[in-house]
Amino acid sequence: MSLSLCRAFKYSLNRNPNPSLNLRRTLHSSRTMAEVKKTTPKMRQRDIVSSFLCAPPVEEGGQHRGKWAVCSGTIEPTDASPLAAAYREIAEETQLTPPSISFLRRGRPFTLRDETISTDWTIHPFAFLLASPDTPITIEHEHTEYTFVTPSQLSEYDTVPALADTTLRVLPGAEVEDALRTLRSDHTSGATALATLALLTLRRALLPPLSTAPTTAVQWRATRLLAWTLAKSARPAMASAIEASVFGALERISLSIGGMGKNDDLKMALEALPIEGFREVATKAIEDVMEAREEAVVKLASNFTACVQHSAGYQAAFTEERPVTLVILSASASVAACVAELARAAAATKMGVKVLVLESRPGFEGVEIARAVLDLVGLDAEVEMQILTDAGVGWAVGEADFVVLGADRVTGEGDVSNKTGSLAAAGLAPTVGNGCKVIVVCCEEKIMGDGGGGEGLAEADGEENETSEVTAAWPARAREVGELKGAKVRNPYFEWVPSRFVDVYVTEAGEVGVEGLKKVAQERGELEEQLFNNL
Repeated sequence: MSLSLCRAFKYSLNRNPNPSLNLRRTLHSSRTMAEVKKTTPKMRQRDIVSSFLCAPPVEEGGQHRGKWAVCSGTIEPTDASPLAAAYREIAEETQLTPPSISFLRRGRPFTLRDETISTDWTIHPFAFLLASPDTPITIEHEHTEYTFVTPSQLSEYDTVPALADTTLRVLPGAEVEDALRTLRSDHTSGATALATLALLTLRRALLPPLSTAPTTAVQWRATRLLAWTLAKSARPAMASAIEASVFGALERISLSIGGMGKNDDLKMALEALPIEGFREVATKAIEDVMEAREEAVVKLASNFTACVQHSAGYQAAFTEERPVTLVILSASASVAACVAELARAAAATKMGVKVLVLESRPGFEGVEIARAVLDLVGLDAEVEMQILTDAGVGWAVGEADFVVLGADRVTGEGDVSNKTGSLAAAGLAPTVGNGCKVIVVCCEEKIMGDGGGGEGLAEADGEENETSEVTAAWPARAREVGELKGAKVRNPYFEWVPSRFVDVYVTEAGEVGVEGLKKVAQERGELEEQLFNNL
C-alpha cells in the first residue's frame, strides 16, 4: 500500500476483544484529524482523518511510496465531529461499522510539518477495538493487504513519519492499559476516588519497571503524555476530577523544576536535573496534590454546613423543632463528607438531621452512601436515615428542605453532569417541594476546563453500561421480557442537570455563582494550554 503523507496517519484497532492491547494480534489502525489554523503565511494547515492498516506498498502513487502507511481521508463538512469522520473512514476503507468496532480512546493531538509540500498536519489519533478476532475486514482499492502487529514490532517496518510516536499516544503499554481498564470499569466509585487512582497510576509510572526513560527530558515528556491519556481517556464521564488532579500534579512538577515560563528555561532545567532527582520531585508533587485534595474536601464540608445553617430552610426547621431534611443519591465521597459534617454541627445545637436516600439503581450506590454517612458520623451525632426506591423521588423531594447533589462534571455555565436520577430530583424541587432548594456540592476539580472537554463530551454523554446490571434485580419471569424481540434494556449512568434547576453551588472556596465557575473553567483551559502546547 502506498499513500501520500497528506493521507497517512494512524489510529488503532485491537484484533482481540480483551482491551489490554498487550496481545500478539493487534491491528494498528489509527485515525487522525486536523484542524485548519494558518500558523505561518508559508505553511498550509490541512484537515485530515486517517486510519492505518499497516498495509504493504504498491508500485506507484503517493509521496511515501514504498512505506507502510495508513488509510486516510479528509474530514468532510458533513462530519459531525472528528470521531464521526473516523467512523466514516473506517467504514469506507475496511467495511467495519459498529458493533464490529467500538471506540476505545483518543490520543493527544500533535502537529507534523512537511516542508516538501509546505504543509502542517495536525494529527488526532484514535483507538478502536474489534469486537471479535473473527471479524472480517474488507479493504478497499487503495490497499492491497493488511497485517497485525504489536506496538513493539513497528520498528521492523519501514513506515511513514511519526507512526511510532502516534502509536504511543493511544497505546501506552500493558501496565497503563490495566490502570485505564480499572478506571473505565469501576461502576461504584465516585469521580473523586477515580482521580486518586489516576494520581497513583501517574506516580507508579515514574519508576522502573514502568519507566524506561533514559533522560529527564524523555521522562517529562512521557509523564505529560500519560497524564493527558489518563485525563481524557480513562473515564470521560468523570474526566474533570481526573484532569484537574493530574494536570495539577504536572503544574507542581513544572514549577518545582523550572517554572511555567519560557520553554527554553524549562528545557535547560530538565537537562540539568538527573532523572532520579526528577523522579523525587515528581513523586513529591503528586503526593502534595493528593494531600491538598483531602484538605479541599474538609473545606467543602465546612462550607456546605455554613451554607445550610444560614439558609431559610434550616431556620424554618429549627423554629418548627423538626429535623432538617435532605435528599441524596448515588455514591459521592463529597456528599457523604458534607452530610456528616452538617450532622455533627447540628447536633451541637440539638438540631436533628433526616436523610432520605434514593437507592440509586442499578448499582444501589445510595445504599453505599447511606452507610458511608453513618460511618463518618459515628457516635458524634444521630442521623435519621431512610432509604427508598428511586420511584419515590417525588415523595422524597416533597418532604425535603434540600436536594443535595454531587457532581462528576460542572460546566462553566453551571450545568451539572451526575448520576442518572439527579435530574428528576432537581427538577421536582420547584414543583413538589415546599421551598426545597437544590445544592450542588463539589470541589473545584469537578469544573470542566474551557476547551478541555471538546471531543470527549460525546464519548462521556453516551456512556451506557451492561444491561445485566439492570436485569439482575428482576424476578426470573421479568428477565424474559428483556430478551423479547423489540424490547431493549437501557442502562445510562449519567445525565445533565441544567443550571436553572440549581440554587446554590458550594466548593472548597465557598458559595460560588456562575461567574466563579467560568473563572475556574478559564483557568483550567489556560493551564492545559501551558502544559501541552508543545507536546
